Amino acid sequence: MFGFELPGPPTWMNPELTAVNRLPSRSPLVPFSTEEQAVRLSDEDSPFFRDLNGRWRFELCGSPTFADPKFFEPDYADDAWAEVEVPGNWTMQGFDRPHYTNIQMPFDPALGLVPPEVPEANPTGLYRREFEVSSDWDGRRIVLHFGGAESVLYVYVNGVAIGMSKDSRLPAEFDITAQVKLGSNQLAVMVIRWSDASYLEDQDHWWMAGLHRDVFVYATQATYVADVVARAELEANLSSGWLRTKVNVGSDQPMGPGWTVELTLLNARGRSALRGVHRAEVAHQVTNAYAFRGKQALFDVKVPKVAPWSSEVPHRYTLIVKLCDPAGEAVEVVRCKVGFKRVEVRNNELLINGEPVLINGVNRHDHDDERGKAVTRAGMREDVLMMKQWNFNAVRTAHYPNDSSFLDICDELGLYVIDEANAESHGTLRSLCDDSRYDRAFRERSSRMVERDKNHPSIIAWSLGNESGYGACHDAAAAWIRHYDPSRPIHYEGALDWDWYRDHHATDLICPMYPRVEDLVTWARTNQDHRPLIMCEYAHAMGNSSGSLSDYWAAIESHHGLQGGFIWDWMDQGLKRQDDRGRNYWAYGGDFADTPNDANFCINGMVWPDRTPHPAMWEIKKLGQPVRVTAGNLRKGKVRIQSRLDFQDLSWLAGTFEVEVDGVRVQRGKLPRLDVAPGTRREITLPIDWAKLEPGTECRLTVRFRTRVALPWAAKGHEVAWEQLELPTRAKVQGRKGGSGASRTSTRTSNLEVARDGDRVVVQSRRLNAEFDFSSGILQGLVYTDSNTDTNTNESPLISEGPKLHLWRAPMDNDGIQALNFDQGKPLDRWKRYGLEDLRLNVTSTKLIRGRDGSVNVGMTHEALNADGVTGIEHKQQWLFEPGGGLILRNRVRIPEGFDDLPRVGIRMQLSDRFDELRWFGRGPHESYSDRKVGAALGQWSSTVADQYVPYILPQSHGNHVDSRWCSLRDTTGTGLLFAGLSTFEFSASHYGDKQLTRARHTCDLDPEDSVTLCLDAVHRGVGSGSCGPDTLTKYRVRPGRYAFDFAIAPLSKRQREPDLVRELRAR
Repeated sequence: MFGFELPGPPTWMNPELTAVNRLPSRSPLVPFSTEEQAVRLSDEDSPFFRDLNGRWRFELCGSPTFADPKFFEPDYADDAWAEVEVPGNWTMQGFDRPHYTNIQMPFDPALGLVPPEVPEANPTGLYRREFEVSSDWDGRRIVLHFGGAESVLYVYVNGVAIGMSKDSRLPAEFDITAQVKLGSNQLAVMVIRWSDASYLEDQDHWWMAGLHRDVFVYATQATYVADVVARAELEANLSSGWLRTKVNVGSDQPMGPGWTVELTLLNARGRSALRGVHRAEVAHQVTNAYAFRGKQALFDVKVPKVAPWSSEVPHRYTLIVKLCDPAGEAVEVVRCKVGFKRVEVRNNELLINGEPVLINGVNRHDHDDERGKAVTRAGMREDVLMMKQWNFNAVRTAHYPNDSSFLDICDELGLYVIDEANAESHGTLRSLCDDSRYDRAFRERSSRMVERDKNHPSIIAWSLGNESGYGACHDAAAAWIRHYDPSRPIHYEGALDWDWYRDHHATDLICPMYPRVEDLVTWARTNQDHRPLIMCEYAHAMGNSSGSLSDYWAAIESHHGLQGGFIWDWMDQGLKRQDDRGRNYWAYGGDFADTPNDANFCINGMVWPDRTPHPAMWEIKKLGQPVRVTAGNLRKGKVRIQSRLDFQDLSWLAGTFEVEVDGVRVQRGKLPRLDVAPGTRREITLPIDWAKLEPGTECRLTVRFRTRVALPWAAKGHEVAWEQLELPTRAKVQGRKGGSGASRTSTRTSNLEVARDGDRVVVQSRRLNAEFDFSSGILQGLVYTDSNTDTNTNESPLISEGPKLHLWRAPMDNDGIQALNFDQGKPLDRWKRYGLEDLRLNVTSTKLIRGRDGSVNVGMTHEALNADGVTGIEHKQQWLFEPGGGLILRNRVRIPEGFDDLPRVGIRMQLSDRFDELRWFGRGPHESYSDRKVGAALGQWSSTVADQYVPYILPQSHGNHVDSRWCSLRDTTGTGLLFAGLSTFEFSASHYGDKQLTRARHTCDLDPEDSVTLCLDAVHRGVGSGSCGPDTLTKYRVRPGRYAFDFAIAPLSKRQREPDLVRELRAR
């Protein structure tokens, strides 16, 4: 490029050229004049720091060759240029477009490009701005810092070509001392979107472009602190440590003897943690070729009493480094945070400070729905706060180094970090890792990351990258890291090469992605390895997902060697847009005419782009909670409090308990102070009022734990954990049985009347009117009149249509990714072949029987037909109208062997949309499924039908509730209908039908329907994680066979309470 012309291919298509004039990577150290400044001031407040973020002038060219070769000259006329925000992606500011792919490169396949070739149409951004150099910087060395540029950066100052850099996710720094002048200076930048480096950044996220991280300048002295390598090592006794520090000194001129470095280590209270003054002389010349390692000062300082760093108790110290001239005067002071910890791998365990910490982690991409990859510090902090609040203890920086500010926050608040190099060649998985042209780039991306991030205590392992095969480049990178930093293990999934059992030179952890639970158990029982297994990715959280988390964690907690994993991933990578009706939605691949693309495969987070938690978050929070409660002798009120922490006792938590009878709270109280040491348990006795536990009822004890005081990551009273235990009750005393239903009600006089006119059948009484159409075998309407209030609802039926056999669900992403529009070998493909979406119900028989006791039995049998004809699926439905006013709906469904995996078996009905007030006794308050329910408590819950909508970015089935005892729907007057299961059932209530949800591709495609769709299911398929990983476990699938599910149906008046009515129904 201009000023960087070299023989051969263009610099942006030359993988062997990774940089020009770029300074060595270093820890982010900002200079200060005094120790007092270093302690008191932020980096931004240093007198030697200048922020260059803000509005820059900008011009977009269609290709590097279209750029004006004079654009970087100081007097270049840029008045007509636009402006963009830096940091920012020009693709999110009205220029060019975002592009999403997963594996494939974002280039037209017809071009036939191979590495390092990129398209000629290659968007190129030109940036310009001025910056000031004040007189107090005169004579100082001035460095220009770019936090990140996608994908290749060219820099010019005052018309002079300064340097070039590749690697979009690590800083590039340039010494511009010789080019700047006091006063105003002109800075010009060119960023080319596609380069040879793009093949190493093929990372299942949005391809963006531009200066997406901070830009600033800082000024050092001519002789300066070049870098600080601080290894805060915790000894095996876990109470003392060593501070092994190397201070590299730089100088633009020869150094004489007498230069020294002084160390100060301050604890959290600002007091010195070291005894005496620690000073070392800077080696300044080669006096012994075998000993000289450069201009550096070395320290090995014993720290007799340290507070270790962990995610639970993130103790940090402030290391002050002062460079002094031969006269003893301070020339420059820098500071960094350190934490004492110990990381080891042995005996199938990753030991942190001697403990085999279970890793409840999550992968995180940089993402902002309005700013793209230009995430803010506030956004980073919110991510870490939420991870802590939802009981995550670790994060993997997938798939590149994050801004160092993110690591600062993890250090401060306490999250374990696997720091990952910016190396993924997914589209060329097997080739680039052995391509000598890319060898330097692979090694640099690892080594530069380690050199920048080495001092962060939160980092427990280095990752060589992601999905870039396994080759010589990885072995070389691993060897460099092992030599440079032997204190941390190396992580790289690609080194497994799909074989967990063989030796792997480039990884110290067995770190597969998306394994099956049974394979984890088999490995744990049979492996001969010394390394632990920590899943680098699992439970792919795409849409309504993350099934079987409890199964994974049951295996992890019961098998030595299994030590957790990282969910994929943190945030849905949707980008905010508006449709032509002004409605907001989140866009995904293909919504920007970005071709080729991988549709909504980037929508796979545990939180929405605005950080609203997905329902699955409640599951992982429950599984990761730091305390559990198990039953002791419950009849004596004894329970056991078990700490799952490794380093901190439970005194920071306050416990309460509640006793519920049939979901209604009857007692509450407080737990004693929780002085429970880490990893231990304590039995306590609760003063349960047994007199309130009625025989024959469901009684539960719920214990909750909240923060006792405000913490850096949570407010006082934040709920951290809960547990439910079933309480024993006396058996219900049964009276003499009355025999059949007829004899139980024979003393009552039936007022049921039956009228039949051809296929029209009406069953009615003083309170009820039910109309059936025998030609279709379907209930046409159910109307009740409230005899207590004379409320007549004849003109507006409670049930307007149905119930009908229901086997379909609007496809979840794990059933099959609809937006990809091809056969993926997923359950959805089978269901479409079965014709489940458009089954027709053909009535084969009907019956109308008047019992001698006055009861009325209306029955009908349907066969389900698909496009090919008879399926063998049969549904028998029986309506039993009891003479005393009761109504029982019985369902018998037969699924033949040919249908070996269905979405659900249940019934669906339509009610008026005025019935928007929903209550139920079951799991809640959020949705739950058979393989994702431990995070949903059993109890009585209330909601509106409108609030049951879960706005997954690609609309799909949602809102299910398992283990339900009853559910009811009411209107604003309190009138409604109750469904009480004669056994537990699953249900959902929605203003969106399956057909609309199946058809929609974005939330803005949905319009609430003028009815309520109520689904009552005998069984509903689990959600699984099959969009990328194992399908739903067999035990959570819907298999062939016979299903029976029955309901008592009763009207509700505004004065009636559901629990009372349920007890009355069950007493009949």
